[in-house]
Amino acid sequence: MTAKTKIIISDLHLGAGLEGAGGNRLEDFISDIDFVEWVHGLTAESNRTGADMEFIINGDFMEMLQVPAVVRFDPTEPYPPAAYAANDEASALLKLTHITQGHPGLFAVLADFISHQPRRNVVILRGNHDPELYWPGVQDVLRHLLGATGEVVNLLQFPPLSYLTDGVYVEHGNQYTESVNRFQNPSAPLDPQDPTRLELVWGSRFVFEYFNQIERERYWVDGVAPMTGLIWYGLHYDFPFAARALKLLLAAVPRLGLPREVSPKQIDAISALEADLADPDDLPALQARYESDPAFRHEFEERVLEALRDVSTDDTLLPSARDLTPAAALARAEQLADEYRRRLRSEAQRIATETQARLVTFGHTHVSETFPLADGATYINSGAWIGAADFSHATPAQWEDLFRHPDTYANQRQLAFVRVDYDAAGQLSARLLHVGQPTPPGGTGSGGVHPAPSPHKGCLPALLLLPFRR
Repeated sequence: MTAKTKIIISDLHLGAGLEGAGGNRLEDFISDIDFVEWVHGLTAESNRTGADMEFIINGDFMEMLQVPAVVRFDPTEPYPPAAYAANDEASALLKLTHITQGHPGLFAVLADFISHQPRRNVVILRGNHDPELYWPGVQDVLRHLLGATGEVVNLLQFPPLSYLTDGVYVEHGNQYTESVNRFQNPSAPLDPQDPTRLELVWGSRFVFEYFNQIERERYWVDGVAPMTGLIWYGLHYDFPFAARALKLLLAAVPRLGLPREVSPKQIDAISALEADLADPDDLPALQARYESDPAFRHEFEERVLEALRDVSTDDTLLPSARDLTPAAALARAEQLADEYRRRLRSEAQRIATETQARLVTFGHTHVSETFPLADGATYINSGAWIGAADFSHATPAQWEDLFRHPDTYANQRQLAFVRVDYDAAGQLSARLLHVGQPTPPGGTGSGGVHPAPSPHKGCLPALLLLPFRR
């Protein structure tokens, strides 16, 4: 069998680029130079050994929800939600222009990677943040940009949902976790009411109606998971910010389109909170009372729990109606994060059994892991190329340190990828690796070191995406 290697990554979330120091605060991808050096190394390895190589990007390659559909992009402009929500083909092409112009080296190195001999091909799957890859016009632009036209057109593929080849199954994974990020028809994610647009799932609405505004103020909140932790610990350690975040969320909820059963008690709680938060000049007095009056603090927190209650889905991304204390709400969110990981492991086992795949890979959660499946198969989550700080089981002291010293966590990154090598008999060997880590022995690679990530290159950092954004 000809020597062959597969490289699988996911969740780069490419935005419109940094646009100068401190410019685009919605840009999460900071590793352009790391990516270019790493892919150059893979290309050189393939040329040196003569091995075929397949480069698979498993969803959320691009962050379409944080790039506006405008002709001229101004990173300092707070565009309205409609500019980010637009996802018809023409709008998708505008967004794609900004992304490719914001990361020129990344697309150039992928173009250099593609080769007829040795055969090196690229596969790009869709995720819940870049369903715009469905549009033929978007695919055509990427084909021309990467030089995959004419005789080499088949060296760039856009599978509709999943990719199965050589015993390896690849899918993004959003269809198996939070219901708010699942498309009705993921293979053709069109709006059922308007086929000229794509379906806008609730998780996507949350990003452009609410989250984009919050990230402009505190870029590091992009990585705080679970959101309940951000709310509760924010009230204790950064009350003015938490209050503004709550006010924005209360205003956004009616536009999110989530089916809700709103009780009179919930309406009263929302009205009371809106009154409390209406005047920014009143925040210092509100904060002083919250910090000094235990009875008022308890009453205020109960209003927050009631106002943000989600009683209609199994995915309690907002505080649960069953949880009556902030500590219980936070614990519930942590349980859900663990449950999503268990779901993906279970789905990986099902897929391995049905397809006879020896390796199943997902992304989406931004948490890399390797998990053994029955009959010798393996599940690997490829993690993400943005932040790596996970606060799903952090202590109160760690949350306080995050609010006091966010930059300490902002540059924590693990540039994860899956490498699959095949021996002469065609048996695969799959490993979860990180850029900067030597290739383990036993593969067909050079055994060299993948270039280590360089600090402070590219765009503003992020930590770990909220469950809403995943």
